[in-house]
Amino acid sequence: MLSNKLPLILCLVFCSLPAVLMRDLSTVNELNYVAIAVAALKHGNLFVMGGPEFAFPYLPPLYLWLCMLAYSLAGEYAGTLLLTVNVIAIVGILLIVCHYFARSLSKTGLNAAMVAIPSLPFLISAAFIVSPYLINAFFIIFSCALLCRRCSLVLGEPDNSKKRRQDLLIPLCMLFACMTCGPLGLCLAPLVLLTVLVIKGGLRQWTAIFPWFFWLVLLGGLVTWYLLSCFFSGIENTNTLFFETTLAYFQGDQGHVRSPWFYIWTYALISLPLGIAATYAGFRIFKHEGRGCEPEFLFSFLIIPISLILASSFSAKSGYYVLCALPTLGCVLGKYLQVTGSRDRFLKLLLILGMLPFSGLFAVAYFLNEDFPLLNGTYVVCAFLFILLSTLLSVIRVTNSSALNGVATFGGGVMVMILTLGFAVPHLNPFISPLPAVYKARTLAEDSKTRRLCVIGIPKPWTLQLTAGSLEIIPVDHDKMQEKKCLNSYRLIGRSALNEYKDLQDLKRSEGAFIFGESVLLEASHINRPTKTWRRF
Repeated sequence: MLSNKLPLILCLVFCSLPAVLMRDLSTVNELNYVAIAVAALKHGNLFVMGGPEFAFPYLPPLYLWLCMLAYSLAGEYAGTLLLTVNVIAIVGILLIVCHYFARSLSKTGLNAAMVAIPSLPFLISAAFIVSPYLINAFFIIFSCALLCRRCSLVLGEPDNSKKRRQDLLIPLCMLFACMTCGPLGLCLAPLVLLTVLVIKGGLRQWTAIFPWFFWLVLLGGLVTWYLLSCFFSGIENTNTLFFETTLAYFQGDQGHVRSPWFYIWTYALISLPLGIAATYAGFRIFKHEGRGCEPEFLFSFLIIPISLILASSFSAKSGYYVLCALPTLGCVLGKYLQVTGSRDRFLKLLLILGMLPFSGLFAVAYFLNEDFPLLNGTYVVCAFLFILLSTLLSVIRVTNSSALNGVATFGGGVMVMILTLGFAVPHLNPFISPLPAVYKARTLAEDSKTRRLCVIGIPKPWTLQLTAGSLEIIPVDHDKMQEKKCLNSYRLIGRSALNEYKDLQDLKRSEGAFIFGESVLLEASHINRPTKTWRRF
């Protein structure tokens, strides 16, 4: 029932609010999504993204449409709306997992499934990054959950008329996943179902669970998408998106090629503290029950290896599929705790080993605060101190009480850490985003006739035009930075340029210098506004 999950949902939403409302987007794979969508919207390219000056035909359109909608509604604050959508996706995943994959669990198992998602810091952190990967995970988990329901109906009651119901959401979710992050979104759910049927000896039921009607919906959706893209964006760009990019994905030529071990290591890392323990629990259950395993458990468990196999097989720009392996970890762990209680000491040891790395965050902040000034904030230190204390308390509860109590305690600590780090966002923004410097330059430009901002050392500087207002963003190199045109303009110098050029470092102590984290904003040389030698905004 929703009433059982409502306190956890409200806690998750409340703890997410500060970060969602105050965070500035980075130009590294965040602001560029919005910039590409706005350029496409401006030039009427709804299917092949970008404008005439920069085209991105390999990007599927669904998430970019969401960016267009967010920018149309909120302008330069579109990032806040997109982060809100991410939080809604996390809540949706929580509800889906509890409603579909944990239906056969006892109260203990259901509680484990519920508290597992807040206990996965890296999954929760994905909600505070503007990217399509969490939305993609939502669609894939939803399609797997609906297939799990149909599989249970057909295998449990072969003559049940409900099995003939055409659940249109299954192919639609698969299609939406494909339109969000590419063709691999079509593969995961059917492969999981196929593996479950092989284990259960029910391959003859394939067409009852995944009827031809689903394939027709998928084919119709893809053909409609292709034809509309050809009409609005041209055949050449459409073929690039549909065929050349798809072939590059399957050949491993799109993005950064990684070995299978990279994805296994990625899973082991981002699934802390539950991943290894839940994987061990899943293997133990499967070894003991074999074909007698319930479809809900098999779907929950098989999502993990199949998502890793898909990611590693194509070895290109598919690391985000590892996110799909995380939400159902709690169901696997809950099933095992339901059977064994807290008698398995090795499971407790794995949970403790998964929690202990988070206790080192406070030590990292203490010893590296001089090298990384962003760690000096009071809220950052408090957040890491609290996760240290909650980790130690979780270890004690796992050891002396039960694994479930320890996981719940750790999840509470993660929520408080996220809430505390949310209040640290104003301090962190200048270190992770150049937008505070752009806002300052835009404010200064209102009192002067200077309308140019020369930028060096900032990744993807063209994305800054979204928030620059009347300022013209001009990307430059080191030599052009010294020319008269830039000297008479505002200048923004990023960390990489400061580290590379010593003469630019000396400008940090010049008149008209504003320090934003590890970046420097310089006023135009002809502006005679009274300034201090060293100012921090």
